[in-house]
Amino acid sequence: MAAFTVAGLSFVGMPLLAGFITKWYLSLGALAAGAGGYVAVMALSSLLNASYWFPIVHRAFFRPAPNGGGSVQETNWLLLGPILVCVAYVVLLGVGADAPLMPFSVAESAVLFTFGTEPVP
Repeated sequence: MAAFTVAGLSFVGMPLLAGFITKWYLSLGALAAGAGGYVAVMALSSLLNASYWFPIVHRAFFRPAPNGGGSVQETNWLLLGPILVCVAYVVLLGVGADAPLMPFSVAESAVLFTFGTEPVP
């Protein structure tokens, strides 16, 4: 559920996660193109994502388990490992978006190589 929570926060666009970087640069591009309506769509998307994901997170962490709950048993590491790798990558993309060889910096280099100018922030 911790991995699910990080994924939900990323979809909403919380800072330091990959979803924030995506929404941020899409919004900057929309503003640079004079299409401010798309920024409103991004904000609405964040609100809708919060309304989808947060109730599940709230139920998992803050509500008592039905029928007395019982003990929680984690799954096998072979199943949990890929999920944790994905969560680590979501955080890494959010925190280190401008680091060399990360997808954002590679895309920036491609724009510079193709058009000969720095991309518009």
